[in-house]
Parts: sequence; structure tokens; C-alpha cells
Amino acid sequence: MSRPSLPGQIVGLALVLALVFGVVLWASILSIRGAMDRQAEAESLVLMKGRFDALQDQVSLIASDYHNWTDVFEAAKALDYAELYSNYGITANRADVFQYAQMFDGPFDAPVAWFTDSPRAPQDGFLSPETLDTLRRRVPELDYQSRETFDFFEVHSGRIVMFSASWLLPEDTFILPEQVEDGLAIAVIGKILSDRQLEQVEEQLGVADLEAHDTLEQAGAVALPLRNASGNPVAFLSWTPPAPGTEMFERMRPIMIGATLAFALFASWTARELLRRAAELARKEAEATILARTDSLTQLPNRLALREHLRSFTDAPLIRFAALCLDVDRFKQINDLAGHTGGDAYLREVADRIGVLADKHTFVARHGGSTFFVIISGNGDLSPRIASKCATLARLCDTNVTVGGHAFEISISKGLAFSEPREQAYEEVLLRADRAMYLARSGHMQEVLQYDAEMQAGDAFDNAVEKAMRSALVSGSEFVLHYQPIVSGFGAGQVVRFEALARWNSHSLGRISPADFVRIAESSGLIVPLGKLLLERACDDLVLNPGTSISLNVSPVQLMTPGFIETLMTEVKRHHLDSRRIEIEVTEGVAILDNKSAAGILHELRSRGFSIALDDFGTGFSSVGYLAGMPFNVLKIDRSFVSGEAAGARTMTMVKSMIALAHSLDMAVVAEGIETEDEASIFRNFGCEMLQGYYFGRPKPLSEISTYAQLEFDFEPS
Repeated sequence: MSRPSLPGQIVGLALVLALVFGVVLWASILSIRGAMDRQAEAESLVLMKGRFDALQDQVSLIASDYHNWTDVFEAAKALDYAELYSNYGITANRADVFQYAQMFDGPFDAPVAWFTDSPRAPQDGFLSPETLDTLRRRVPELDYQSRETFDFFEVHSGRIVMFSASWLLPEDTFILPEQVEDGLAIAVIGKILSDRQLEQVEEQLGVADLEAHDTLEQAGAVALPLRNASGNPVAFLSWTPPAPGTEMFERMRPIMIGATLAFALFASWTARELLRRAAELARKEAEATILARTDSLTQLPNRLALREHLRSFTDAPLIRFAALCLDVDRFKQINDLAGHTGGDAYLREVADRIGVLADKHTFVARHGGSTFFVIISGNGDLSPRIASKCATLARLCDTNVTVGGHAFEISISKGLAFSEPREQAYEEVLLRADRAMYLARSGHMQEVLQYDAEMQAGDAFDNAVEKAMRSALVSGSEFVLHYQPIVSGFGAGQVVRFEALARWNSHSLGRISPADFVRIAESSGLIVPLGKLLLERACDDLVLNPGTSISLNVSPVQLMTPGFIETLMTEVKRHHLDSRRIEIEVTEGVAILDNKSAAGILHELRSRGFSIALDDFGTGFSSVGYLAGMPFNVLKIDRSFVSGEAAGARTMTMVKSMIALAHSLDMAVVAEGIETEDEASIFRNFGCEMLQGYYFGRPKPLSEISTYAQLEFDFEPS
């Protein structure tokens, strides 16, 4: 066998070298292609998880808004399903914000639920017993102070649903129960993962064929499990990730077939392609990061971005910051009038104007609902900068917002709180600003209200009173009733009845004003057990003094509590009392809760023999229509119209009109606050059937009042 010639050897060697070069080149390119595809696959998995976390965060923000709502909290506690539907269930029914809603535990004997196109009445719960048990374990672990939620996925009716669960709480943190787990409901909302959302994720992440599967085998290698409350997958998302390596390989093949000299050009192109692909992936990752920290409605930073911004101050302890809490007044009424779409448009416009305040020292974020936070930071005195921002805000909000043909003004309640030097507990600063904003809104103030020592002392006082009240209600021995006589306006001034007035001498705090402890009892939910205790005391006193009748004050919250009439009748029957000996006094505040429902309850009480009195008339928002629609036997004119500087000639003319109005509606009239004979004579001449005040006696225990007049049933309920 002859050896090849040198040219042949050279050619062979060249061929071998070319082959080796080709093999190495192709092997390298194939290796690079595989590595790039695997890297893109891994990065798409990370981005996909981040995007779905962002979608779940949006559901979590909605849950934080709806599950931290005083109206919903009170309605759930009172089992007022009509109110729950109007503020909560209707949202699921309309399916414009979420499609599933369920509450359980706390005041509920069984789970109640609403969902798309469900009836107005609550339905049976749709969550499985296993899911309910898991939520009962996980929700108590949440930090309710920061409105944390527990998120999970489930499949209902063949659709993937993103759920978020938390305690059902009031938005006002200063009235949170001391023991959160006691008596609180767990609330869950669910939002269907729509096909449109999947298409948006595909577009944003540059993937294809994004689909949901029942099993991992169906999903394939690139899959993201969606886990239920127990942590088990309920579905798997699969997709075709970007394949930059394969795309590169297909483009490179014609060049690779060319001459070796083209290899340098090819390498340069490859480098540029790699850089471009890397930049594109980085851009998509940055967009996903921004989406996770941006409020989808207003495009302002969201609550997550706000927390991250405030945490940055922990690395700069010398920087002081102020939190300005802004809440849009009467937003619920705007939503009711303009609808959710109109309400969203209104809120976007308001957010655009608030967003103008942002600069390098000012961070603006939507906290949830109609609440925004403006964080102003810097060294030195921040007051001038805050004043400038507030002036700018006032100017920006001076022009009305037109939505759906309606022009709405912009009214914003503002609360301000400063961080303490060397103390960057930012959540506390937010709570203080929110507290100041709440007080500003309660006082109908448009000026900025700053959280101060007085508010701090007030919060501490309210917390101490609530704590002491919870302990006192266990024994009940600290609460007593004093009675003030209500006398006839004619003749010798015979006592008609006594008004029962609650008094509390706390073992730990001393005497507490009724105005304070009744207010705190209403806000904390303790008014119901307190009212029941005082009712029992009043009935005991009536049994011991058969010749008397009383007027008993009932809080609007207590009156609207389910079962109030049954509780009242149980005590009356247990003590063998005639219901005509008890007059129920209510204030105009019942109309704030539910005018129609309140009228029904009062009509029922009157039909059972109780007299019904409207207390403090003239200080609220009564109208002739309101009075005509309520079954009042008695109208009590507030003491502010009777004595002092207010009792001028014009006021007396107004009082005469009140009395004439009451008589035209077949109501008797009581003038409160009578302190002199002259005042008594004036109101006798005006035709008041009854008088009450210190002139006739100060409130005392019934045992200390020596003489009682026999009860005259002058006002028979019809």
C-alpha cells in the first residue's frame, strides 16, 4: 500500500484540520445553543413565577382592601347579610373585581359565599373542608397589623382561581380587638385567571403556548406548579420558552458553511446577538419587576414598593421622613353613582394629580382603595417642604373631575406623622398618619391634621378603657344605673318615668365618662354585651319598684344587632314586666346604619307595647320625612336648645316649630336640660308634655329616690 503524496498529505491534513475545526466549531455551537436554550428556559421559569406572584399580589391587595373595611367588619359581626351583600357580595356577583367570596368562622355558624351571578342571599361555601382547616391554621399565623394575607390557587368549574385569605378586620387599627382570633371571621376572595391574562403574560415574557394542565406529565419539562392552601399542586402551567440558541444556530448555518475567513464575522455577529438577547431578557425581567411594584389601576407605586422605599431609610438612620396619608372623601358614594368603571376613572384622575407631587425627595404610592401615601424625606426641617406639597395638592384638586357626565369635586382628608429621630419603625409612622387622617375625616377637615401627643394619649386612653371594659364585663359589678326623673309639664309636675343612665366606676381607671365608654364600646363591639348587662339591671330595678317606668337608651349599633328584639323580650318576660313600663330611646344615628331596617325594628318594638322616643332631636340630620316614617311616640328636644346662650329668641321660635311638628305627628315632647323654674315655665307654656333636667333631680340610684309617682300610660302604642 503506497503512502499518499505530500500534497495529498497536506490536503488530508488540511481536510482533517478542516474536519476537526468543523467538528469543534459545530460541537461548540451546538453546546452554546443548548446552554442558551437551557438558560432561557430557566430564566423564563423565574420570570413566570415572578409574574404570577405579581398577579397573586394584585388579588392580595384587593383582599387587603375588602377584608379591612369597617362596614363589612360590622355587618359580618352583626350577621347583616343585606349589608354584607351591598358592600361585599355584590362585588363577587358582578365579577368586575373578583368572582368568588366566602366568609366562615367568627360569627358565622356555617360558611357563606357569593360568586358570579349568584343570588343576593349568601350561598353555601365553595371551599372544601380540607381547605377550610388549612386556612384556620394559616390565617392566625399572619401579621394582621400589616394586613398580611395568605394566597393560594384552586380550580373551580374548570378555571384556575387565585385566592387570598385573611382575617376580616376594620380598617381603623385603633379599634382592633385585643385578641384577634376571638370571634373574628376569616374572609376569602377569588379572582379567575383569565385567558386574557395568560395572553398578556405570554406577550410580556416572550413565551408561547402558555397553557394549564392537570398533571405534570401533561405539562412537560417546563412547568410551574400552582399550589393550593395545603401546598399541593392543583394545576401546572406549561409554555414554550424562548430559544435564542436555536434561533442563533439556524441563522448561523449558512455562514458556517462558508469560508473560514467568514468565521470572524460570524463570531462578531454571535457576540452581538448574545448581547442583544441578554439585553432583551434583562429588559423583560426589569419590566416584570416594575409590574410587581406598580398599582395596576393608577400606575403609581403600590404597597410593596412603599414598603421597600421605607425600608431604605433603615440604612440611613439620620434621614428623617414624614408620612402624609391621603384618603379620598365620599369615594363610595361616587362609586355607587358612577359605577365601578366610573369610580376607577375618577380614582385614576385623582391619582394622576397626586402623582405630580413625586420628586427625588417625595415618594407617592397607592396604599389600597382610595388611600394614598406621600413620603417626604430629607435632612433638617421638613415642614416647609410639606407645606409646599400640600399647597400644590390643594391647587391640583381645585378642579372637578368629570366622569360619566357627572362632575365630582375632589375632597381629600389628610393626616400627617413624622418619624422619630433614630427610630425608623415605618409601619408605626404609617399607622399614626392613618389615625390622624381618620380624625380629620371624622371632623370634616380639609386641612392637614398632624398626629400629636394628644392623639397618642387618646389612643392610649381608648386602649386602656377597652381593656378595662373587657375585664369589667366579666363580673359586671362595676356598671350601675342612675335614674333621672321625667316629670309632667302640667299640674304638680308628677313623675311620669325615669331615664336610666349608665355609670361606670372602674377599679383600675376610676370614673369613666359615659360619652367615652359608650363610644369605645360601640367601636370595639362591646356595646352588645354592655347593653345586655344594663338591660338586666334595669329590669331588676323595675321588679323592685313596681310603681315606676323607665326610659332606656339603646345604641344604634345595639338596635341593629340581629336578635335585639328577642333579647329584650326574653328579659321582659323573665322578669314578668309589662312592656309599657319601658320606653326605648334612640338617636338619629339609626338612619346612618339603615333607615329602612331601623324603621322595621322600631315598628316591631312599638307593636309589642314599648314606647319609642327620639333622643337629642335637633342636633343631627332629621327631616320631616324621616320623622314621619318612624314610629316615635315621644320627641326629646336636646338640652342645647333649652338653656345657655343658645336659648335666644330665634332658638325659641325654632323650638316652637319643633313642638308643633311633633304634635302634628301625634308625638309627645320632652324638653331636656331644664335647670331653672323660668325654663320650666317657658316650656310648659310651649305645650311640652314632659320636662327633664337638674331642676327636677339629678341622676341617682333608684334606691335613693324616695318618692315615685304611679305610671300613667298616656302614650298607647298604636
